[in-house]
Amino acid sequence: ISHLTIYQYSAPVTDSVMELRVQPRSDNIQRCVRFNLDVRPKAPSSMFRDYLGNIIHTFDVPSPHDRLALKAESVVEVSNVPEVPQSLPESAWQVLDDAVQNDRDLYDLLLPGQFTRSTALLEEFAQEIDWRRRDDPLSLLRELTAAIYEAFDYRQHVTRVDSPINEALSARSGVCQDFTHIMLTLARGLGIPSRYGSGYLFHRNDR
Repeated sequence: ISHLTIYQYSAPVTDSVMELRVQPRSDNIQRCVRFNLDVRPKAPSSMFRDYLGNIIHTFDVPSPHDRLALKAESVVEVSNVPEVPQSLPESAWQVLDDAVQNDRDLYDLLLPGQFTRSTALLEEFAQEIDWRRRDDPLSLLRELTAAIYEAFDYRQHVTRVDSPINEALSARSGVCQDFTHIMLTLARGLGIPSRYGSGYLFHRNDR
């Protein structure tokens, strides 16, 4: 994976303090074999791991500059991803509730955030799609994914990076992050721990 980000400034900036989340994780389905970060202008970087297990690189460019380039190169070994079943037994609700009760990290993934707070418009959408505990958690999430796909159009420039969910709900359109915020808020409202997962999509050439 070769990831390049370039910032070009209209006038020299006197300081750049950055946090980067570009190093792939090593977990049960992938392993980051090698990682290298190159910053221009040159700057030493340090790293730490946050409580979710993400590796964060930090650096500071204290001298004036009008261009900043970041290149992250990774070699990742990927295992076969376990097949996700179509559904779970209805008892999965109790298993989920027990897991949340016993795992503080899961509980944290139920808390509302700046962009994941319920609103009157979201409650209307929830009633529209009959959003309540029924069937099993996995089947319900599959249904929610389909409902959002059917109800919203993907359109850029309808919302901004800091838009609340009501803007996408009222326009019935937006971009990926809007749909994610809506899904996270609804899932957490039913006690399903949820959070962002970001990464790279690998498109095979032989398909």
